[in-house]
Amino acid sequence: MDRDLFGYLALGRLRRLAGDERFAKWGRLVPHCRLRVPEEPDPWAMAQSAAAELARRGREVAGARILVAGCGPSNGLGYALAAMGAAFVVCQDDTAAFDVGRDAKDLAALATRFPAVKFSIVKRAARLGKLADASFDAALSATAAADDPTVRVAALRRLLAPGGLVVHWADFHAPFLRYPYHRLLFPRAPGRWSPVRHDTGPWRCDDHIAALTGAGFDVDVAAYATDAETFAAVADRLHPDYADRDPALLAVTRATLVGCLRRPGEALPPRDPSTGGDNPPRTPLTGEGEGTR
Repeated sequence: MDRDLFGYLALGRLRRLAGDERFAKWGRLVPHCRLRVPEEPDPWAMAQSAAAELARRGREVAGARILVAGCGPSNGLGYALAAMGAAFVVCQDDTAAFDVGRDAKDLAALATRFPAVKFSIVKRAARLGKLADASFDAALSATAAADDPTVRVAALRRLLAPGGLVVHWADFHAPFLRYPYHRLLFPRAPGRWSPVRHDTGPWRCDDHIAALTGAGFDVDVAAYATDAETFAAVADRLHPDYADRDPALLAVTRATLVGCLRRPGEALPPRDPSTGGDNPPRTPLTGEGEGTR
C-alpha cells in the first residue's frame, strides 16, 4: 500500500478511536490531523442566491410554495424565504437535530429587519415522506456528498409540481485537509479496505447531475468550485471504478445545480450549442467556476 493511502486510512482509524472532539483538538497541534471546518451558512445569503437562480428561470420567491430539504438545525433559510414573500415554506432535515436556540436567534435577526412578515408560514417537517405529492413550486436542497443523491432526488421529484424548480447545493469536500481526493483511490463499493468514516462517499458531481436528469429534471450547473492542481496529484492513481469518469467533474469540490422538472410530454428547452448542444447534462465548465476552494 502506498504511503498516502496508509496515512489516509491510519488517520481515519485514529479519528474513530479518539472521537471527533478529541481528534479535532489534536489537529490544532498536529497539521497532519487537521480537519476541514465547514463554513457557517448565512440563511439570508443562501436565500438571495437561490432567489437569483429561480428568477433566472422565471420563478419568483414571492407567492411560491417552497420546500427546504437539508435545512440543518435551524429553519433560518425558511425564515429568509418568508421575508422575501414566499406563500409558505416547509423545512426538513434527516440528519441535523433541531436546535431551538439557534432557530430562535435566526428568527429574531430576521424579525427585527422585517417586522411585518408573518414567519408563522414556516413549518418544520419530520420526514419528507409525510408531505403531499406535487405540493411545492420550488425546492432548495442542501446535501452532504456522503448521501446517495438518488434518494433525495426521488423525494424532490414526487413533491414538486410539474414545471417546479430545484436549487441543489452539494459539497464534495473531504474531512481531512491533507487528503482531499483520496476517497477516489478506493472502489465505489467498500470492500476490505473500506474508506474513512465520514468521508465524502463514492458520489461525485456527475452522480448528482445524473440523479437529477434521470428523474426528469433538465439540469444546469449554475456554479462550482474545484481544486484542479491538488486533484492532479492523485489523477493517475484513481481506482478503476473512476477511471472513465470526467476528471473535471471528479475534481469539483462544491456545486450549485439547478433543475427544472419537465411537464409530461414537454421537450427540453433549446440549448446554446456552445454549452453542450442537445445532450444534457452540462458539465461544470459551463457554470460559474471558482478556483481552489
